[in-house]
Amino acid sequence: MSDDIERLRSDINNQMSALRGDIKDISKALLELVRLDSVIKNQDMLTKRIGTQVDDHENRIRIGEVKNSEQQSRISSSERIVWLIVTSVFALAFFFIRG
Repeated sequence: MSDDIERLRSDINNQMSALRGDIKDISKALLELVRLDSVIKNQDMLTKRIGTQVDDHENRIRIGEVKNSEQQSRISSSERIVWLIVTSVFALAFFFIRG
């Protein structure tokens, strides 16, 4: 009976040492998982920040495009008036020259 108890104790010790090794491996994996989670959260925050900056730049570009379009409209109207005046002056000059 004493041999049976010793054998049982030895088997339990072997199983417990294997379980302790497994628990150490699990705790190492858990620590690595926590570290990776922190890295992923940091990357996610950086990605959101970059996305916000890209959206801000896109809005600025759109505002610039609208202002440029308005200026082009004004310039083209002014340019039309200038060309109208220039052609009118030339027409009057030729009219008076031809007589």
